[in-house]
Amino acid sequence: MSNEDRSWMYQRLLSNTTINPKFVDGVDEFLNFVGTNEEYIRCPCIRCAGARYYKRNDIRLHLYRFGFQRDYVVWHQHGEITESLSTDMEADAFMESGSSSHVDPMVDMVFETVGHNEHSPEISNTEAQNLYKLLQEAEQFIWNGCEVTIYCFNLVK
Repeated sequence: MSNEDRSWMYQRLLSNTTINPKFVDGVDEFLNFVGTNEEYIRCPCIRCAGARYYKRNDIRLHLYRFGFQRDYVVWHQHGEITESLSTDMEADAFMESGSSSHVDPMVDMVFETVGHNEHSPEISNTEAQNLYKLLQEAEQFIWNGCEVTIYCFNLVK
C-alpha cells in the first residue's frame, strides 16, 4: 500500500468543525488495510497511541473523535513496511526496534494480558486504582514532544 498522500490523516475537521469526508474515507481505507482477521486491533488515535486494543467500530469512533497519533503515516503498528526497507532483515530490525509505540512496552503487555474496555465499570479497590493510575502515567509524556513519561520520570527521582 502506498503512503504517498496521507495528508487526510491530519485534516480531521473542516473549518465548521464537522468531520472532513476525506478523513472518513481515509479511516475506511485504514480499517480495510488492517483487515478483519483480528477481533481486537491496536488503536492509532492520539489518546491510545497504539497502546490499547479495541474492536474496529471503537477504533473508528476514536479516530473520528481524537484523530490519528502524530507522525503515523506509515502504519507500522499494523504491519505496513516502508518501501525504503528493502530486505527482510531490515524489516525485522525495524519491527523489533520498539518503534511500534512511544508507550512503555510493559503497558502493551498489561493491555494484551488483561485487555481494556473504556465502558467497563469503575475500579473499586485501592490497589487496582493505583495500578490504573500508574498505567495512565506511563502513557502521559512530561510535555508535548518529550519522549519521557511521567512514570519513567518518577522512577528516576
